[in-house]
Amino acid sequence: TMIAYLTLRSNSWMNDTTPRDALGLGGDLWAAVIGGTSVVGGVHYRAIPTLVGALLIVLVRLLLRNTAGFPRSAALFAVPGFLLTSWLLAGASGIYSHWWTGTLGAILIPLIGS
Repeated sequence: TMIAYLTLRSNSWMNDTTPRDALGLGGDLWAAVIGGTSVVGGVHYRAIPTLVGALLIVLVRLLLRNTAGFPRSAALFAVPGFLLTSWLLAGASGIYSHWWTGTLGAILIPLIGS
């Protein structure tokens, strides 16, 4: 979202948008991808992660391909790493997302991928 913001910020319709807004949108999208909840105006929004979640599982699988010769615990270390990174991305930059609500997705995506 930051790259999209930087490429489009010269447009007149982007005058009121700040880099913090773009970063917040990225955090909210990440929370939505892992199954988290966003609260806007008192309304809780939650989407079932589908295609992007599946693509993340494939990406984790590709990145863990090099752990084939190691014990299974080496590949399972991706679970806490992905979980902490997801909490950081959704919690530090998300404006409307609740970072803890995506915990199940942040555990299942690397667990399935590993």
